[in-house]
Amino acid sequence: NEEEEEENKKSSDEESMEKQPRYHLCTLTKEQLGVVHGLSIQHPVRWSNLRSTTHNRKDVDQETSTTTSNLAYFSTMGSITSTSTISSHQSTRLILIVIHGSARNADDYLCSASVLPHLSQHEYDPNSILVLSPWFLAPTDTTNTTLSFPNNALKWNDVGPIAHTFRYGANDSFFNKISSYRAMDEMVETIMRNKDERFPLLERIVVVGHSAGGQFVQRWALTSSSNVWGDDLETHLQQQQRELDGLRQNENRHKNAVQLRAIVANSRSFAYLDARRFLNGTFQLPPKEMMHSCPGYDEWEWGLKPGGPLAVSYISNSLSSFHSKQQMIDRYMKRNVIYLAGAKDDTTVTASCEDDEFQGRSRLERSANFYAALNILSGERGESVRHVRLVVDGVGHDHTLMFQSDLGLEAIFGDLFLEEIEDELEIDVEEVEL
Repeated sequence: NEEEEEENKKSSDEESMEKQPRYHLCTLTKEQLGVVHGLSIQHPVRWSNLRSTTHNRKDVDQETSTTTSNLAYFSTMGSITSTSTISSHQSTRLILIVIHGSARNADDYLCSASVLPHLSQHEYDPNSILVLSPWFLAPTDTTNTTLSFPNNALKWNDVGPIAHTFRYGANDSFFNKISSYRAMDEMVETIMRNKDERFPLLERIVVVGHSAGGQFVQRWALTSSSNVWGDDLETHLQQQQRELDGLRQNENRHKNAVQLRAIVANSRSFAYLDARRFLNGTFQLPPKEMMHSCPGYDEWEWGLKPGGPLAVSYISNSLSSFHSKQQMIDRYMKRNVIYLAGAKDDTTVTASCEDDEFQGRSRLERSANFYAALNILSGERGESVRHVRLVVDGVGHDHTLMFQSDLGLEAIFGDLFLEEIEDELEIDVEEVEL
């Protein structure tokens, strides 16, 4: 009867609701969410640039013609450079840095990530985990808000020549000196410079980004030459300097090495390592007519060739520091990188021919294609791929649910890295047909 059918429907709906992922809400204080900290970054400046009241001439060192700008960020434990917070950072074992997406909602990302230490079943005491959320400001973000910002807060163009330029390493919009990737380098290097005094127990730094933040993290992990990565592979400039100084390669490494891990979640696109792409299930060079119709498909931001819509000095400088592009690729393949994909992030996304025609239909498919390409490149070198891809069931394009999922927590806090993770923890690492 009708009443019985309604009861069955209600029962079915309740069962369905129970299977849906649920948010774990944060309980941060007004101070944690309402204070924007600043990470100081020094850089040269021309006096002619000082045409704004927000960048005063008094801030310039007249002898060196340098000034200091600040990367804005939120923190669960206050400033990472102030002497007043040194004591509160003494027990920190893991620092989690979360990179926002195109909405630039850094406070929301801090809120979502602040819950993770309490959800994790790993050995970390929640009080030993510091969460930082850099804010790659657009010029309009500091208006119509009650928040106070650090002096000379760095901002990046958000509308041209392409949207959300911070994710591709663009220079800041005022001085045109500070790449968003250099700002990320400065954050991890500041942490390591102060390790002995401020973070004596630090074991791991994790940088995780979702959506546009995922695009940022993948490309930064590919191109960054920060010494915090602890790479064994030297650039030829580093090699020359070492030979001049008469130093062993590892002599100047940071004491008590800290693992740096990058996590790329639900990225819309990837910077490929060579000109091949997956087309009709085959990893190949695109047909000439296809390349002719979309000539920039392998230029930066989608590949490592010069050109592209955005001129990024950080990338050209990074490439020029190697004997060959292959050295940069070799370095990336050895780094600790995890790709998180939401199983329901499978809707068709459209943006440009470089994305849509050459990388796949959805973010889920693009992630699978890129990881399959890494497997092939590793196989051609006679190696197994070091990076890992994890697919989160039941989750679409949602940073909170991705981070708070069991696999998200394992990617961030897991003790075993990569090659041992599947066997030891019985995680369902997706197998890709090549």
